[in-house]
Amino acid sequence: MEKWTKVKLNFKVVCAWCGVVVRRDDWEDSQGMCFACYYRILSKHFQSQRQAGASLRASER
Repeated sequence: MEKWTKVKLNFKVVCAWCGVVVRRDDWEDSQGMCFACYYRILSKHFQSQRQAGASLRASER
């Protein structure tokens, strides 16, 4: 009988924003987001929310 060997596939998961290799995985779907890009986007979102809130309060005076 033939011996079957299990081949472990090794795909790169790369950040969709900056292209850095995040990790290696067994799945072919290889896009993700690194923590640096995630926190950068989150920070920009909160900054825009704070600015929108500050302009709203200034117009109420």
